[in-house]
Amino acid sequence: MNILALDCSLSVLCAACARGHDSLSRGGAPSPKHPFDSRLGHGVSERGSFAAMEIDAGARHAERALGALELVMRELALEARDIDLFVCASGPGSFTGLRIAAATIKGLASALGKPWVGVPTLDAYAAEWAGTVPAVVPVIDARRGRFYAAVYVSGERRTPWLDAEPGAILAETAGLSEILFVGPDAEAFAEAASERSGIRVPREPRRAPARSLVELGRRRFELEGPAGPDEGPVYVRSSDAEEQDAAAGRAP
Repeated sequence: MNILALDCSLSVLCAACARGHDSLSRGGAPSPKHPFDSRLGHGVSERGSFAAMEIDAGARHAERALGALELVMRELALEARDIDLFVCASGPGSFTGLRIAAATIKGLASALGKPWVGVPTLDAYAAEWAGTVPAVVPVIDARRGRFYAAVYVSGERRTPWLDAEPGAILAETAGLSEILFVGPDAEAFAEAASERSGIRVPREPRRAPARSLVELGRRRFELEGPAGPDEGPVYVRSSDAEEQDAAAGRAP
């Protein structure tokens, strides 16, 4: 299965492509280890091929998304028509970024008649570190002194999506002796929660979850099939405009 994935939920844009993968952790169908010139002796990998890139795109996700996807596909000698499954990070995260990723992936899938699925951003970050410690908590700065987060124990999510202050998130970890906080804002969260013992932050907390995004997308498709046409991002929080309308008593 050839899979193309896009994450625009945060300031760092991530594009990833997997060629010939039944699983990213087990052997799949053979595919070129390096696609550019077999005459140079480029061989075959039994695990398939994988390419990913990160761009600190800031507010330029719309400008950079398609170019990033084309680059990772080109690295594996694939074109859009060769992709079997399209995947996007579905949030929580930046409202604008989530809409850009969803529109890009859904547009490509629709144009080519291929399936697509969304993968929650927090699930992807947690899966990237699964097995390192029993409890993993990915955190994303939600502004206003709050964080998006969820608590994962032994790989399973044990809480709803949280949009809360550090103290409320820490309360969800009661009874857990050691917790690995990951994600782009893990270090900021750890500073805000310094009174809690047992907190760990990895050396690369901002590492984009490229492989997990692809793998979770594949699993979801195999278990649930393609996403429906009305499926959208996981926002968790209302937008500023929606909150202003609610405060003014206007219907959304």
